[in-house]
Amino acid sequence: MKIFGYDKKGSSELLELSEVTFQIKANELKNVISFFQHVEREMEIHGKDFGHEHYKDYAEKISDNYDIIIISDAEAVLE
Repeated sequence: MKIFGYDKKGSSELLELSEVTFQIKANELKNVISFFQHVEREMEIHGKDFGHEHYKDYAEKISDNYDIIIISDAEAVLE
């Protein structure tokens, strides 16, 4: 697994990160866990054809300026 992210200042450079910290409420954590479970099912169903999923698409009501994107290791577009 690799972790990537962008600087919030708007940089277009994708950075490989060494860790991620979530400042999160319990109900938000439940939603994120549900999203990860959803993505796990999609990966199992689609196998090598799985591309990626966005948390913003899954949790339509989030208004914060962030997203969690899960990409298949098979895509390897970030290497």
